[in-house]
Amino acid sequence: MRKYLLIMSAGCIGWWLATGAQAACPVFPTCEEMGYTMTATDCSGKATLKCPSDHAKVFCIADSSTECQIGSVLYNDLKCYDEAPSGKTAVGVVFDTSKRLAIIDGAGANYIVWSKSTTDISALTNCTNTNYTSCGTDGKSNTQKIVAALGESSDYAAGLCYTLTHGGLPKGSWFLPSASELKTLYKNKTKVNAGLASLGSPSLPTGGYYWSSTEYSSGNALGLNLSSGNVGNPNKKASNSSNYARCAVAY
Repeated sequence: MRKYLLIMSAGCIGWWLATGAQAACPVFPTCEEMGYTMTATDCSGKATLKCPSDHAKVFCIADSSTECQIGSVLYNDLKCYDEAPSGKTAVGVVFDTSKRLAIIDGAGANYIVWSKSTTDISALTNCTNTNYTSCGTDGKSNTQKIVAALGESSDYAAGLCYTLTHGGLPKGSWFLPSASELKTLYKNKTKVNAGLASLGSPSLPTGGYYWSSTEYSSGNALGLNLSSGNVGNPNKKASNSSNYARCAVAY
């Protein structure tokens, strides 16, 4: 900035000498008048140009994010990029572009109960193995209802996801997917695993059921086997029904 002011001053003196001081030096435009009206924070995720006289004032060139595809890496600003952006943290991999959902990039639990009791969540509809594509399909809404009934605790599947702040996202951003959403994950698992591999994260485990947030009955909930794609209804709290919990986020 100091160098710029010196250049302006020198230019003004030269102009003054050349014109014989017939008029005052011209007024140089301010940063705002030249279009530098933003800060680096305002332009997060975008390339910038800095004002010559005040580097705190910038101009946003363009958003460097790209349209998310199945298998794209999602970052903590809930955007996808062709190249890893500076200052952004990867949080997951996109598995559903129609509902705009990504699965978390490793955090979660390999074995956890759906709940610690056989409590029927009255706010949820009890769904069957065959109607899960039209019943209880909104995982985020399901998770909120489960947590409202069972409390904010990380020792059961929905509570674990709800209380996560992975990537700096606020509590409540992550949720336990519905059975329908998990079915979409199963269909796209090859591309999702490729996205996880690009982050150095392990592939999705396939050795058991993934809990869904879709309830089956007071004692059972729907789960999906990521190896076969079959939907079952394991016991919510039995030790031999401790299954995977893999959290999702909407972008």
